[in-house]
Amino acid sequence: MKTTLNIKINKRIKEKAQKLAKGFGISLKSIAIQYVKNFIYKGENKILKS
Repeated sequence: MKTTLNIKINKRIKEKAQKLAKGFGISLKSIAIQYVKNFIYKGENKILKS
């Protein structure tokens, strides 16, 4: 079963992220999903590392 996750993000940041993701040949959605999976399964948090 799938669900929807809505987030608010600065338009400029979203556009830059989409452009970067496109350069890698993947969608921003795929990057977000993979980040959440890594957070859950590996406990990896690359944002709040001390």
